[in-house]
Amino acid sequence: MRILTGWILRQASLITADSRDVLTEIARYRPSGSLHEIFWGADVTQFHPNPSDRRPGFHVASMRAWEANYQIDVIVEAFSRFLAKSPRCDATLHLFGGGSQKKSLHSLVERLGISKHVIWHGLLPPHALAHELALCDVSISVPQSDATSVSLLESMACSLPAIVSDLPANRQWIDASGGYVVPVGDVDAVATSLCEVFENPAMREQKGAFNRKKIEEIGSSNQQMDLMAVLYTGLGRCRKNECVTSASENR
Repeated sequence: MRILTGWILRQASLITADSRDVLTEIARYRPSGSLHEIFWGADVTQFHPNPSDRRPGFHVASMRAWEANYQIDVIVEAFSRFLAKSPRCDATLHLFGGGSQKKSLHSLVERLGISKHVIWHGLLPPHALAHELALCDVSISVPQSDATSVSLLESMACSLPAIVSDLPANRQWIDASGGYVVPVGDVDAVATSLCEVFENPAMREQKGAFNRKKIEEIGSSNQQMDLMAVLYTGLGRCRKNECVTSASENR
C-alpha cells in the first residue's frame, strides 16, 4: 500500500491535506507536486454566536460521530464525574451525531444515572445544528486520531471554548487561549476542564471570543475555498503552458 501511495502522490501536480501533520507525512513520499494545507473550514455566516438567545444552565456539546475513534464514552464518563463534583449544577450534555455505538452509549448513560442530563439530538441539518450549538457553553472533541475537525471549527465559530485531545491537528487550533488540550482517553482531565469552564464564566467568554476571531481570520470555509480556487487556476495555467510548449516543440 505504501508503494502504491507513493506512486500516486508522485504523479500529482498539486496535493492538499487538511492538517499540517498529514502534509508532513505526505512529504515523506517526496512527491513532485506542491503541497498545500486546505481544510473545509466553518461557515461563519451560519455558525456564529447568539448571545441574545441564551438559555439557563450549563450546556456541553459533543458533535462527533458515535464511533470508537471519537471516544464519546470518555465524554459521557467525564460529564458524569463533572456532575458529581458540581451536584447543584444545572448541566446538560448535548450529543449530536449518530453511529454504531448508539446502543452502548445509551446503556452507559443509564448505568451512570445521568439520563435526565443528556439530550440525544442525533443528526441535524446544518441550520438546526448551528442554532443548538450557539446555545451551548463549551464543546468537547477527544478522538484517538484525527485531522482538522470541521465540527471543532464550527463550535469555535459559535464562540465556544473547546476541550480537545492532545493530537497535532487539534493543537494547531486549540491552546490555552481558546480551551484545553487533554491527554487522549483521560476522563479525569476532561472532567477537570469542564469544572474550570463552568466555574469561570468570564474566562469562558474570553476563550470563546478568541476562537471566533481565529476562525474569522483563518478558518472560514469561504476563505479556504477561495484559496483552493487560486490553486486550481494556477494548476490550469501550468497545464495550458505545458500544452503550448509541447505544440511548439512538435512543429
